This record gives sequence, C-alpha cells and structure tokens, in this order.
Amino acid sequence: MKKIKVLYIIATLDIGGTERQLVELAKRIDKERYEPAICCLTRGGPLEKELQNTGIEVHILHKKGKWDFGIILKLFGLIRRKRPDIVHTFLWTSNAWGRIAAILAGVPVIISSERSTDLWKGWFEFSIDRILSLFTRRVIVNSCRVKEFIKAKGIEESRIAVVYNGIDTGIYNSSCNSIELRNSLGLDAKRPVIGYIGRLSYEKNPQLFVKLSAQILQKRKDVQFLIVGDGELRNEVEEKIGEYNLRDHIKIAGYRKDVPRILQAIDVVVLTSLWEGLPNSLIEAGASSRPAVSFDVGGVREIIADGKTGFVIPAFDEKSFVDKVIYLLDNPDLAKKMGEEGKKIVQEKFEISKTVKSIEKIYEFELAQEEFCIK
Repeated sequence: MKKIKVLYIIATLDIGGTERQLVELAKRIDKERYEPAICCLTRGGPLEKELQNTGIEVHILHKKGKWDFGIILKLFGLIRRKRPDIVHTFLWTSNAWGRIAAILAGVPVIISSERSTDLWKGWFEFSIDRILSLFTRRVIVNSCRVKEFIKAKGIEESRIAVVYNGIDTGIYNSSCNSIELRNSLGLDAKRPVIGYIGRLSYEKNPQLFVKLSAQILQKRKDVQFLIVGDGELRNEVEEKIGEYNLRDHIKIAGYRKDVPRILQAIDVVVLTSLWEGLPNSLIEAGASSRPAVSFDVGGVREIIADGKTGFVIPAFDEKSFVDKVIYLLDNPDLAKKMGEEGKKIVQEKFEISKTVKSIEKIYEFELAQEEFCIK
C-alpha cells in the first residue's frame, strides 16, 4: 500500500508545548500507513535530533525576518518536490506562510492547528486566519476554549476539530529518592515545594509567579519554589527574584528533559499564564498525581476539575490564588487525594496514543472526502 505523505510545517523545533506535541505526533503516527516529514521555516532546535534519530526528515528553510516573502517560494519548491498528500501547519507564522504555499502548490488536503487563545493577535492576523480557513479542510484545536475563541473570530465551526494534547502517562509513574532529588536541585528535602513548569516567556507570565511566591512566603515561611524552564525572560525573572529578596527561596532548574522525575520533588504545581490553549504542565502535574492551582485561562478547566483535582482561580485574583496554594499546603492529605483524582482524569483524557489516533482519523476522513470529490 502506498504510504500517505504528511508534511508538517512549524517555525522552529525549540522547546515548547506545541513543538513537543508535533514531535510526539510525528514519532508515533502509524509508519506503515504514513510517511511524515518536518519543515522548519526559521531554524531547527533542541528537538530536531530527536526526530532525526527516528529517521524522520527535517527540512530547514532559514526564513529571514518577519516578512520574508521569499519563504513562499522555498515552501512551494519543497512541497512540489515532496508532493505530500497532506500539509499540516502549526502556530500562526507557519499557518500563514505554510497554507499559502500549500494552496499555490495544489496540496490535496490542508490542515492547520490553532494552539492557544492568542490575545496578541489583531485584526490583520485574524483576517488572514479567516481567509486561509476557506482553503483549509480542518482547523485542529487543542481545547474547547480555543474552539470557542477562533469561532468568535470568524472561523466556521464545521471546520474546527478538538483534539486534546497528549502525553505518555506511563513515564510519570517513576519513583525516586525524593531527598536525593531535592538535594540535587538545591532544595531542602523537608520543606514543601511549589513548582512552575514552562517557558520563561511573556504569555507564561513568570514574573507574576515570583510576585506570588513572595506573597505565599509571607504566610508560610517554610515554602520553597522551583522554576523548571528557560526562555527569553530569564534575566528579567532573575532580576525580579532579586527585587523581592527571594534568591534563597526560588531555584531555577532551567530546561530539563526529566520533567516526570522533577515533578516528584514538587508538592503543588501552579500556572500564572496570561493566555493558554491547553497547558501541558497541568497535564503533566495530573499524570504525576500533583494538585495544581491556575488562573482561569484557555482550556485550564478542561484539565483541572475545580475543587477536585486542584483549584481554578478567576484571572487574575492574586489573593485567592495565594490562599488556595496555602490551603493545599496546610491540608496535605486533601492535596494527595486531589493529585490522585487528577491522575485518573489525565489517564482517561490525555494519553498520547488517543491524540495520535484522533489526528489519524481526521487525516483519513479528509483524504476520503478528497477521493470522493475527484470521483
């Protein structure tokens, strides 16, 4: 049987939730039926080698600047050489340039992915989205909240499909020596740990995490904090830590490949983002039986069952956020029970195999529609 060629287009393979989801999809898609390849518009990144090690082609086009119109010609050439049956784009830059090139190249099935409630977008970006959606078979979103968001901006509901992010829940079952783990991270083995997991970028709002940490310390002097992640705002975050005199209380672990292990050192996971789609860090927290506290942004309520697996706080009610974190620390038995309930939900809803199967079904349906139209 001839394999179905899928060309995935994304800006980079830097560390990020969307990039990780794409890598897992490309690695796990049925190779007997599909032949995946990746195109990075700007550059590769830390995740590139992971794909190459599994034999997946990665093409890098070296896009220059924001308005490099020559990228359309490069994409057009690549698409004509590869002749994919499906082009699947991720994130706004790739959704725009990738779909334009795919349309010009006559790709049978074009699919895009919207990953967040992108509050940064203006009328221009939404106009481009609406126009290109008319040539797009399916717009895959990662939460019902993102679906409602893009529908309100003019994308036809019939084109939208919700497919949740997925993780390999099995790798979050590992047990380790928590004392040694905390010591290796520069943490006190006997004091509770509040964890932030994510990029240090504007939309993740890490400076607010530092501010809230200071407020929590005013009520619980024994608490310590761990930031797992890196990004363009690292210097600003370190300055903010110094501003609040928290250098002895907040540790920055940077980017880590062993997040499932690191989560064993954390008691409560928090999210302070300005906007989200479906935050992987909260899914990972649930998989590790850790309760979470988050502001009500994006699809957070589709992960956290408020009052059952953690707490969802009205954005951006800092006092309520701090109070709920303290409440979990003061009630460890309840926190443990919430974590266990969270694990059940994650195993039911967010297993990576379900994510991949759902996307494969979309591919198969759209290709069948294409064959029907040709006939």
